[in-house]
Amino acid sequence: LINDVSLLSTTVGQNVSLICNVNAVPSGSPPVWYRDNYIYIYPFEHDINEETCTLLSTVDLVSVSYNDSGNYTCIYGDLMETLTLVNDKPIDPPTNATQESATSTSFEVIPIVISIAAVVIILTVIVTIIILLTLYSRTKTANKVDKTTSYIYALNDVQYDVFISFAEEDKEAAENIIKHPLSKMGYSVCWHHDDFIPGCTIEDNMERAIFKSRLTIILISNAFISSKFCQKEFSILKRKMQQTSTNCLVPVMMNANFDIPPEFQEFTYINIDDKNFIQKLSTTLGEPFDLTYMNKNKLDI
Repeated sequence: LINDVSLLSTTVGQNVSLICNVNAVPSGSPPVWYRDNYIYIYPFEHDINEETCTLLSTVDLVSVSYNDSGNYTCIYGDLMETLTLVNDKPIDPPTNATQESATSTSFEVIPIVISIAAVVIILTVIVTIIILLTLYSRTKTANKVDKTTSYIYALNDVQYDVFISFAEEDKEAAENIIKHPLSKMGYSVCWHHDDFIPGCTIEDNMERAIFKSRLTIILISNAFISSKFCQKEFSILKRKMQQTSTNCLVPVMMNANFDIPPEFQEFTYINIDDKNFIQKLSTTLGEPFDLTYMNKNKLDI
């Protein structure tokens, strides 16, 4: 028998003792307590009175709370009794002090949240401005036309029919097979040994030669591929084609056994060993320009 009652009502904060009084000859095993069908692991005590053949098993609940409510069952052998513990004290409403404290805390948090939001907004604006300035600077740089290339938009600034780009190892072939025959046919040829301006940087002279010429012949060979100057001229030429939306490249291969580099595979080339080489080259170049009239108003570089 547990506490002689089946329902025990208490209030929050009180101390409660649940007593299981067994009137029988004690066996070797003590009673087992369950709470809501689970083994109750809270510390409990046993008191055996051998003279009266009784056993007391006690569970002490200190300062009970709502969580302690439930069904408590004591099992001893075949005997079982259950007690329902109820905490019927209502939850105290919040006091004015508690409400004021909560309100005060809310008012303290609001400025912090506003400050954090302001910092985030300011940082976002700063980052956005930096990104826009960077993009503007890059666009301005990309669109900037320096003194050596400003004339590419004016046809009357063309000074040469063709510029020949070649490696020094191929100078003899470039001069004897391309330059001299074209000059005899009336083409104005930009030859870097003659037309590069002393005192200017090599890159400025390259840009001037390429942008001042209608077309550029590149003499492709192993030496051309390995030459940093030839690669620079090819880079400038690609930029000119991109800026002017024109194809001003005339690729010439040194020999038939030469492996075409990937960057030239999209272009149709002329083989320098072709028996009709000059005829094909002049057909590609078109008629020589009358540069006398075109150069009357040319800009000084």
